[in-house]
Amino acid sequence: MKNCALVEELRLGIDENLNILTGETGSGKSIIIDALGLCLGEKYDRSFLRKGTEKGVIEAVFHSESSNLKKVLHEHDLDLDEDNLLVITRVIYSDGKSVARVNGRTVKLSVLKDIASTLIDIHGQHQNQALFNKETHLDFLDLFGEFELENYKKEYKSIYDEYSDVKKALSVLTENKDDMQIQREIDLLKFQINEIESANLSNDEYEELLKQRDVYRNSEKIYSNLNSAYQNLYDGSVNSVDLVGNAVKELSLISQYDKTLSDYNNDIERIMYELQDISREIRNYKENIDFEPYELEQIELRVDEINNLRRKYGDSIEDIFNYYEKMKSRLEEILNRDEKVEELKLEIIRLEKTLKNKADELTKARKEVA
Repeated sequence: MKNCALVEELRLGIDENLNILTGETGSGKSIIIDALGLCLGEKYDRSFLRKGTEKGVIEAVFHSESSNLKKVLHEHDLDLDEDNLLVITRVIYSDGKSVARVNGRTVKLSVLKDIASTLIDIHGQHQNQALFNKETHLDFLDLFGEFELENYKKEYKSIYDEYSDVKKALSVLTENKDDMQIQREIDLLKFQINEIESANLSNDEYEELLKQRDVYRNSEKIYSNLNSAYQNLYDGSVNSVDLVGNAVKELSLISQYDKTLSDYNNDIERIMYELQDISREIRNYKENIDFEPYELEQIELRVDEINNLRRKYGDSIEDIFNYYEKMKSRLEEILNRDEKVEELKLEIIRLEKTLKNKADELTKARKEVA
């Protein structure tokens, strides 16, 4: 630490065995304890800063492999370093402010206190100790027997989580609803299921409809532009195919004199055939465009129908199908409610017996650890 009370600078190493600091009253023992308290999240009083200085620093380095500490650090998005070291720094200022850091990251004092609770318990002659608090006894026992008790606790928690889920499911089925409320829910579910089934949806239909609608809405422009393109390529008084064909004729007359000229001729001739092929495709596409207003009307109606379902049941066709499956499951659950309630009750009895056995095993293991 630096610039704390009467201390300009002090470094103190503590080993893993019993450490005792002795000295007469006023020798500075309490300064060390108070500095450590600041590192553990205690409130800062500016009188603790050495007179004539603007800033003081207290830093504590811990080595720990405690899973309890790692759990608390993980909850606050922090980690030990690769050597399992934890560095806590508290910087204090003359204006009464302070900054706390854990392994270089700034943290709130509440976070520092959470971490400190897993590291050190400071108590005086008349202070309450964590060991005197009955609510902490089980935590200390489990921490002491961490590896011996780990599997017992995991098994118990797994069964307990399953038990909680079944209890919750039973609560939903047996919640206070009169016959009229239940019937209204059944009617609504049947209506929703029937509405989705009647629509006869398919996964890629909506995107295809939008593409078709776009084509129909712009069919006149598409036809006009295709017609112009076809004229320019093949059917106009001056067109690309004829012009390229003339170039082929000219080059064919001289291609015998040079291989390069022959290559030019072959390449341009290939281009001419490709232009002829694509011209035919454009003509066929143009001739197959149908301007039937009825078709566009049917597409618009189908898009509106799907959009109506999307507003009710989900943004995509897949969402609508997922909602449909949930509604079917819920309807089946209600219609078979009494039978399902009995199944869940029997499952709860079975799980309670299993929980009792697991609890007995955990209790026995804890007694052995104690």
